[in-house]
Amino acid sequence: AHSSYRKFEAFDGEYFTLNQQLNGCKDIAAQLVDDNSYIDVIFAGGRRKLMRTQDRDYQESDKYGDRIDNRNLINEWSDKMERLNKTHKFVWNLTDFNSLKPGQYEHVLGLLAWDHMKYESERVEKNDEPS
Repeated sequence: AHSSYRKFEAFDGEYFTLNQQLNGCKDIAAQLVDDNSYIDVIFAGGRRKLMRTQDRDYQESDKYGDRIDNRNLINEWSDKMERLNKTHKFVWNLTDFNSLKPGQYEHVLGLLAWDHMKYESERVEKNDEPS
């Protein structure tokens, strides 16, 4: 991604605002979905950066997305893969991640945590995220 500030992860109105957008900037999450259809496999944390403020998280039901631009980039990614006639899968938990088979899909988007992924020592302790 191209960004002048690492906290421009999402159009959240706090770090990335309408002012940045009007000046031609694009937040990091939007760049990932809009500009990178050629990437076959994406694994990361930070689901909230791709979800609207009214979207409840898949795993942590008391948490919501950060985006104020009314874009659910997870749905947009899936719709884009459909339009491109690509086999694809969105995974958000360890069970779905572990069920993936090599070559099963042309494109996989794995957002495996609501926020940033855990440090390895924390992940091993709870065993709820892939490494």
